[in-house]
Amino acid sequence: MCSEQDIERPVPAIEEPETPATGEPETPATGEPEAPATGEPEAPATGEAETPVAEELAKDVWNAVEQITWPKVSILEKARQSERSVREWIDTYGSKFEQFEFAFNFFAGQNRVHFVYDAAEMPADLWFIGDVHGDILALEAALSFIDARTPDATIVFLGDLFDRFEYGVEVVMRVIALIKERPGRILWIAGNHDDGLFYENGRFGSKVLPSEFCCFLNEHKEYEDFGKWLIDFCKMLPRALFLPDGLFVAHGGCPSFDMNTFAHSIDDVKQLEELEDEKYLHSFIWNRVIPDQDDKSEPEVGKNDLLHFMEKMEELSGIPVKRMLRGHDHCKENRHEFFESYYPQAPVLTLTTMSAWYLGNEDFPPELMAQMRKASVTTPAIAQHRHGELPKVFTLDMPKTLVRQFHKVEDLPNEIHDK
Repeated sequence: MCSEQDIERPVPAIEEPETPATGEPETPATGEPEAPATGEPEAPATGEAETPVAEELAKDVWNAVEQITWPKVSILEKARQSERSVREWIDTYGSKFEQFEFAFNFFAGQNRVHFVYDAAEMPADLWFIGDVHGDILALEAALSFIDARTPDATIVFLGDLFDRFEYGVEVVMRVIALIKERPGRILWIAGNHDDGLFYENGRFGSKVLPSEFCCFLNEHKEYEDFGKWLIDFCKMLPRALFLPDGLFVAHGGCPSFDMNTFAHSIDDVKQLEELEDEKYLHSFIWNRVIPDQDDKSEPEVGKNDLLHFMEKMEELSGIPVKRMLRGHDHCKENRHEFFESYYPQAPVLTLTTMSAWYLGNEDFPPELMAQMRKASVTTPAIAQHRHGELPKVFTLDMPKTLVRQFHKVEDLPNEIHDK
């Protein structure tokens, strides 16, 4: 079942609709939130017409679930094919990342805070995929849904493609292969896990926990060269994207109030080129927007901090900066969160695209996490761009039997959740 929801404004909960005829009963995990309402919210106070309910696409996308072999056989084979394609590219071009054609005319390593000034550069169909964290099932579900609805769409990934779940290398290979196979239609915005991977003294490490991916690279020497290549690749990825209709996209946050200078750090910026300074690039990846606070300080961002940043970006760029889309935080409630207290001054949407809820203490070492990892089923969330508004959220409900093939799923108490 695929459900969709407008979230430019908060939406009241509505009873879960019936599960589609895929042969699976309705199986929400015990204690897990049910899928979001399929009804549309009230029209915004601006007087705009209510957005029509889109057609139900569950059968178009998920007919294959009737064949229980589909996920493991097909999904992992796609990943193997992608790996062969990526390795061929690396053998040919090495670290000439400029050979990749990214969406929005982004060139690797240049203007990593990327502005799109001309509305003519906007694709007809634009989608966003949130944190995937090694969840190859959620990635393929998102791609299947998007390709069935809009085959020529442009897709922006919000970062954090690996760690947490075990298919990190498969996810990375699939996305890099997509960049190669769909020139000009894919953009990967770096997340903190992507940015945190490093190689030192003959071993891979990470600046963030959990860090299962670097353990995988250390245990599989056949991926050592690829891991080094990936570190350099991630350094070249964009940190923020500004679209001409006012949408600002980043993995984490933005520059905030600096307690050392007792001023907003963005006030020191006089030209957009200065945003390429590492301290600003770092803030887009690692800072965190706090959903219910007006004023915060680095590395956290409150509503007033975000508003101040948006106003400064409008002044410097000459294009509107009115709303934000981000990842970073793993929303439990149907894998997306609308920041109610930020509306209408600075609407914020957080998006996560994972099919299971990860249980674990990030302070534990990765080896222990690998032994104790448990999860419960959730609904991956993706979003479609809407001009002048926050993107529209779609949640992809999948039978638990499908998710169990990829995750150690258990029914978990309601109070258990990850960060």
